[in-house]
Amino acid sequence: MGALDGPNNRILKVDTKVQDALESLSDHVDNLMRSGLALRGSVYKAPDRKEVYTVKVDGVEFGYRLEDHQIYMRRVVYMKVPGYRISDISEDERARIMTALFNVFFLPGGKVPESRQIAPDCLLFVHDFVPDILVEKKPGLVSIAGGWEKPN
Repeated sequence: MGALDGPNNRILKVDTKVQDALESLSDHVDNLMRSGLALRGSVYKAPDRKEVYTVKVDGVEFGYRLEDHQIYMRRVVYMKVPGYRISDISEDERARIMTALFNVFFLPGGKVPESRQIAPDCLLFVHDFVPDILVEKKPGLVSIAGGWEKPN
């Protein structure tokens, strides 16, 4: 039975081990890049924007790099299956892994990520996005329904 067959063909199944590992990887890299400093040995240095951070789950390797362009951010993610070809992965397993990848790294309603096979055992995904930046438009605004009180 393929990924699109069966009674639950509208419900995408996800590999929870892969998704948990990818969420940890994403959280680490995103926060590392956001802080601007990283602990390298015993010295704080600016993070290397070209460094790719990786995680392995059951023989599948995932890598992630976040690039900061002036107007937008770019996520570069790869999935590698060392010793096998991408086509060797079963359709169901590939669908669960891809669902986990898309749940973690790619924003719904945003630009569709570019994907290409860069080696027989490796897929590369590139996703450009504009981050949400919260800005207080009316400082000191007090709601008549309560809300935050003004500091004394």
